[in-house]
Amino acid sequence: MSTIEERTSETGERRGLVSIIIPFLNAERFLEDAVAGIFAQTYQHWELLLVNDGSTDRSVAMAAGYVNERRSQVRCIQHADLGRHGISTSRNLGIANSAGEYIAFCDADDVWFPDKLERQVALLVAEQQAAIVFGSSLSWHSWTGRKEDLKKDQFAPVLEHEEQERYVDLPMLSVREVWHTAAPSGSPSAPTRSGSTR
Repeated sequence: MSTIEERTSETGERRGLVSIIIPFLNAERFLEDAVAGIFAQTYQHWELLLVNDGSTDRSVAMAAGYVNERRSQVRCIQHADLGRHGISTSRNLGIANSAGEYIAFCDADDVWFPDKLERQVALLVAEQQAAIVFGSSLSWHSWTGRKEDLKKDQFAPVLEHEEQERYVDLPMLSVREVWHTAAPSGSPSAPTRSGSTR
């Protein structure tokens, strides 16, 4: 694995770079829309890491196509043993291979609004003490095209009151910096980044 400095010399300036991590497992049905949502971002200083978690469908070939389409911004990585390790371990593999100042997660079956990164990076820049930002999400059922599913779409607003309890879905957030952690003995899944400038 290369150091952050080596990766950023290939991909350009690290400052403001968002490393977007999409783990995928047999996601051919949704991956095109997820990646199109990334390509449509109004904030274009990003790298996309597609993490293959042992797929056996067309999503592997699709990922290779995205790499060819935007070689300077898109990479596809996989686990050393080519096996399935789950979404958390796959996200951690993406983090370990990322070069960005910021990390953003997107699931293979999610689609981002075009201004997601622009708005979240602006908040991280304006609020230097903030480590994480997140926004609203839409549970989108009407993608099926069925009229009855339109009624199922549900907007989940940002927390408005401290007493509200609601989970924060990872694809809604962006993180300022990766915490430096050492993997427990025998565990390759904990995220580490060598050569950090901070």
